[in-house]
Amino acid sequence: MKVYFYHTQDLNMIHKKWKEGRFPGHFLYGATHLPEEGIEVVLHKYKSIPSRCRLMWYVAWSILTCREHFDAIYATHWDGLELIIFLRALHLYRRPIIIWHHQPIMEADSKMREMTARLFYKGIDHMFFFSERLIQESLKSPKANPDRMQVCPWGADLVSYDRLMKEYPVEEHVGFVSTGKEKRDMPTLIRAFSATGQELNIYIAYNACGDNYVEILNDLRPSANVHINFIKGFIPNELAQKVWAAKFVVICCQETNYTVGLTTLVEALAFGLPVISTRNETYPFDIEAEGVGITVPYYDSVAWEKAIRFLVSNPEEAEEMGRKARELAERTFNLENCAHEVAKALKAFDKHIVKEEKKEVAQEPQATPEPQATPTPQTSNLKPQPSPPQEPTIFDQPAEPTSPKIPEFRVSKEIEDFYADIKTSSPLKEEGGNSTNEKATAKVSTTLPVGEGQGGGSASIISINTDALKEKMREAQKQLVSWGENIKEQLPEKEQVVRFGSNLKQWGIKQYGKMKEMVNSKLANRK
Repeated sequence: MKVYFYHTQDLNMIHKKWKEGRFPGHFLYGATHLPEEGIEVVLHKYKSIPSRCRLMWYVAWSILTCREHFDAIYATHWDGLELIIFLRALHLYRRPIIIWHHQPIMEADSKMREMTARLFYKGIDHMFFFSERLIQESLKSPKANPDRMQVCPWGADLVSYDRLMKEYPVEEHVGFVSTGKEKRDMPTLIRAFSATGQELNIYIAYNACGDNYVEILNDLRPSANVHINFIKGFIPNELAQKVWAAKFVVICCQETNYTVGLTTLVEALAFGLPVISTRNETYPFDIEAEGVGITVPYYDSVAWEKAIRFLVSNPEEAEEMGRKARELAERTFNLENCAHEVAKALKAFDKHIVKEEKKEVAQEPQATPEPQATPTPQTSNLKPQPSPPQEPTIFDQPAEPTSPKIPEFRVSKEIEDFYADIKTSSPLKEEGGNSTNEKATAKVSTTLPVGEGQGGGSASIISINTDALKEKMREAQKQLVSWGENIKEQLPEKEQVVRFGSNLKQWGIKQYGKMKEMVNSKLANRK
């Protein structure tokens, strides 16, 4: 199996540095270890494009024109993949799309955006979430499909961190450290450390996610024990060295509905350092229950002061927290486990593997079968059971092999049958001794609207029951209108459905007129 790997960051640079041992592999979400799981990887060619619209077109063009064959798309985020996902939702792109979903699926503000989002999520075949809480929050939205959602234990590249600890040995770990740039609560953190006097090193971006940390920190006027370091660019390996030199890790974040601070948390686990963190319910594990640190409520500087003093005053307990943190990383939250779970999910979409598994199931020797109420004559052909019926919406597409959820449009088939009957009817036969006027007379058949020639002689006469033909076309026209009305009742947007039904009706009338003209022309030519 081979997958096309899409990343929103500079994928080629990250992969190159990872090979050189200068970049932790977990930022590639298991793609570095997929070859060990039997999955080849095609790397997306990253290009920095600030315009979202241009980015979507570039990503779509790169995927659609990729010369290397691949079986599925594996992406760390859907940002930039929107066009491909919509094509997949409309059954215009055949390869499955598997992504990481960083936030819970939420209801849209407007009805139109919600409809668009429902179509969008139809184009995603599988989603990885960081925690069970994110899935539970997502299931409150009708767009979420639990069969396409999975929790994956995203964790640190332990091999990379072990190498870093050997290359940069630390005689004595000192002070607290705070890293990360997204939704950080600097006022609460600085107030707490200003009150305790403990050494704190903050490594943060100039601005991120709408927060201008330069202005925020200047207004706070931190005390001398708080050291501010602004960073620029994506330098996880350099920041990891600073974290390794510290004794404790702090994660003070604003209240959100997703896993803010998770990168810093899994890094602390890899280093075996105790943690103080705001109580983020979306984390994949309970920090206090696992014994790896202390959690405090949002925006509570007094609780932060107590937690800081507790770790400083209880070094043995702090050391035990660090030991449990490393054990948790080795047991669950590491790159190897993450890559293995990703590989299992990807292989479920490999048509070759699926075919082989079905063959093995079909070729298994059948032991004494259990008695069945209605025995089937053939047991070798295994057919998948149809999925349970779901409420039809505008975005429901006909899924193979189940029947469509809206009435099937067979109008073109009926029209083709009419044309076929006319084209395949036998040539005109003239009844013996008939005059020219008699040849022009259509002999009415009582059985078929368009039937085979009757009578004898050198020529033939086409038998047409015009009343039956008109009646059948009226029924077809009524069926068209009925289908339009049925769809109208199912869809929320009335205006576009009425227009669609009207177009169907006009098309049916037009086809009826064309057929009538054709039949009259056919008769006229035989006169």
